Amino acid sequence: FVAVLAIGACLLVAVPPPVAHAETITVTGTTSGRANDGVCTLAEAIDNANNDAPTWLDCAAGTAGLDIIELPSYATITLTIVESGSGASTNGLPIINSDITIHGNGSIIERGSGSPYFRFFQIYAPSILTLDHVTLRNGRVDTATVTGIGGFGGAIYSGGSVTLDYTTIADSRAGDG
Repeated sequence: FVAVLAIGACLLVAVPPPVAHAETITVTGTTSGRANDGVCTLAEAIDNANNDAPTWLDCAAGTAGLDIIELPSYATITLTIVESGSGASTNGLPIINSDITIHGNGSIIERGSGSPYFRFFQIYAPSILTLDHVTLRNGRVDTATVTGIGGFGGAIYSGGSVTLDYTTIADSRAGDG
């Protein structure tokens, strides 16, 4: 009886804890916006990753911890509307408030011609954004408004952490730096 209990106890100790894994959210659309229309846009994928939930049914749900967003290979994702922020501190995508890696797969994220001024990403601390194999093109924020808010980060404005792997920032500028 004692030998059986000892073997059972060893078996319990020998079982490794479950390994957490990142959820992959696959973007299928190449435009701005959010709508439950069967197309997963980058904005919807970021919302789901931030919320750790299926906020938008077009995309997989995010999970606690790191989420991976996969962009279509060699696509151009054209953003045309302000998704977050106000005044001179506007963003073409939702503010990042969780840990996200975006695998660009050679894609371009650009502000469309004639679109309002906005940067692409704003990251809140302590969040981490990693951009991999993607180009950010034509981000633009204007000078600070009379309130003194905004005007920084033509493509990315971060209070958190950003890693750029094989990523290009092109033709982007900020009025204040």
